[in-house]
Amino acid sequence: MNKRPLSPRKIAVVLAAVVAAGLFFLLWGPNDGLVSVLATVRVSRDVIEPLTAVKVDQKTEINDEILGSAVRGTCHTTGTVHVVLTPNPTKAEFELFLIGQSVSDTVGVHGPAEIASRAVTKYKATKYITFDGDEFSTTPATVDADTDLTIENVGSSEPGLRGRIVWRVAERQVDKNYEQSRHIAAQQVIEQVSRQFDETVQKHLDKLNRDLKLQRLLKGQIADHDKLPTRLKTTKNDIHVSFLAAEGKGLFGADGETFRTVNVGTQNGWIVIHIREAEKPGK
Repeated sequence: MNKRPLSPRKIAVVLAAVVAAGLFFLLWGPNDGLVSVLATVRVSRDVIEPLTAVKVDQKTEINDEILGSAVRGTCHTTGTVHVVLTPNPTKAEFELFLIGQSVSDTVGVHGPAEIASRAVTKYKATKYITFDGDEFSTTPATVDADTDLTIENVGSSEPGLRGRIVWRVAERQVDKNYEQSRHIAAQQVIEQVSRQFDETVQKHLDKLNRDLKLQRLLKGQIADHDKLPTRLKTTKNDIHVSFLAAEGKGLFGADGETFRTVNVGTQNGWIVIHIREAEKPGK
């Protein structure tokens, strides 16, 4: 069967598509070997794993005024941190989750009325940690919380009939203010958890940045590395930053490039640096 030859226009379209796909793959594809990588810094999961050592186990006294009532009692907040690295071919980032609960036992006094309650608030706080090629940074925590509020007792300091009248009025007020009280309890936990989570994580990141400071680690290894384009990547086990050759200076690497490895030990894990060796003359 005779096949009709492609027209020049169709040939041009096909060639253009092939070239475009090739350039896209070379520049953005997953194989870093197609690009002249001067160095790659790999931060292992072990280095950031100590962030999971952040434990919340705090007992505090409550002395507040809520909805016109003097509220006294205790609060016990607990929680644990989880680190999640989600593979990303273009970003170096991970998530921290602080998951726990806060239990408060209080007595609110409004005139002769006394209301005893227990609030159990389950919460989940999230922080995104990003790496820009030089240091880690983070955004403020976001916290989702839900409170289960139980009214354990409604009483009165007044005796007899007056006490029963106070009890009836207080019961109606409890029903009226229940949802608002539940919301206030959840909001207090959100503010407490987000503030403490932000402060604690920032202290850990400051230490991690001191250990990881690339200006110090790469000093004398690569000239002007802070001015080079970078490629960031996240895997399930580590995060990477690759320093690429400047545009116009061998963007596409030659065959036979070799790398030497420098292992930088931290207190908790390894920061591995792969540095390209210059090709010897005659190769």
